[in-house]
Amino acid sequence: MQIFLDRHRPDSGGQSTLWYTAAYPESRWLSDWVMLANRYANNPTVIGADLHNEPHGTASWGTGDLSTDWRLAAQRAGNAILAVNPHWLIIVEGIEQNVQGNTSKYWWGGNLTGVRNYPVTLTVPNQVVYSPHDYGPGVAEQPWFSDPAFPANLPAIWDQTWGYISKENIAPLIMGEFGGRSVDTLSVEGKWQNALVDYIGTNDLYWTYWTLNPNSGDTGGLLQDDWATWNRPKQLMLNRIMKTVTFPPIEQPGGPGTGPVTATPLYRSDETGNNVGSIRASLQLKSTSTVPVPLSQFTIRYWFTQDGSSAHTMEIDYAVVGKNNIQTTIVPLAVPVPDADAYAEISFKDGAGSLAASGSTGEIQFRIHKDNYANYSQANDYSFRPQLTSFTANDRITVYHNGTLIYGVEP
Repeated sequence: MQIFLDRHRPDSGGQSTLWYTAAYPESRWLSDWVMLANRYANNPTVIGADLHNEPHGTASWGTGDLSTDWRLAAQRAGNAILAVNPHWLIIVEGIEQNVQGNTSKYWWGGNLTGVRNYPVTLTVPNQVVYSPHDYGPGVAEQPWFSDPAFPANLPAIWDQTWGYISKENIAPLIMGEFGGRSVDTLSVEGKWQNALVDYIGTNDLYWTYWTLNPNSGDTGGLLQDDWATWNRPKQLMLNRIMKTVTFPPIEQPGGPGTGPVTATPLYRSDETGNNVGSIRASLQLKSTSTVPVPLSQFTIRYWFTQDGSSAHTMEIDYAVVGKNNIQTTIVPLAVPVPDADAYAEISFKDGAGSLAASGSTGEIQFRIHKDNYANYSQANDYSFRPQLTSFTANDRITVYHNGTLIYGVEP
């Protein structure tokens, strides 16, 4: 599973027409996104930012008005995010109306007619994904639902309003929200919803469905109102556009046809200062394999600079698998490299057991100190990431399986 974050509302009070309010200025919107982009910069599960949910009302596109032009605001936010996290997708919804050069009007967040003449342009290319929202009459009546040609009139409307972006290869498109209670072929809502599913499938579009939880009053959810029973008719409809995923077979490590063993070090900086008496951090080794693997087959290396000639000791202060089941060693590099002239290595005894499929070792707290207790300067330590104050993947900590590097980048 991969996740993109959605700024759905500025606060608990309700949806806002623009990306800012009197209580929540643009500066805070930008700084919040930058904070999140930094927080998840090395977490491959979090892949993007849906900048603001359903701009509408006075929101405009292509007008050049800095107070209302959503396209310009999306550029400002997207560039701020990409400055600290250049790999995130920048997901931009449409508006309702007020598009420069036309009089179109559509769902909140659904009108992307302005993209052809006024695309969102970012400092990092190929990171923009446009995301319309589209709903049926269960949310609100629209003139196209009463058109005598309904539902045959819908594909042309979608082509004109947002589908052209994908068809003309302007940018990727994800149908960010659609959903409704009725999925039959007789009601207006059911006809609309089935037509949209067919359109998504015919045009090979990306999509997410609104919603899993049942308490969305005008759409319901994939769960029934008891929060336990799955809505089978909705699932059968969506099965038409769900892509088949084939996973290669993975057997037990060491057996014939063994698949790759993969694991990620989740890191938390417990001492974020520069000049410190000890290097303190916590780790978890998180499995991304589908089979259990003996922990004794793994080693983890934290790369740092020794800052002097004193000997060093690595202590395990706490470990879910048991301190006595962990071994540590400090290894100076024969040839120092930038930001590292040694590494501290963690390995596991047989008593640590196995790393379960998709499981974790739990927390391992470690501390490195000099035998003369002189200070370290952490600023030039390769593996040190002071901004990671909650468990996050850190690709500057390396993981090895039976001596082979399986995660991270050595300095």
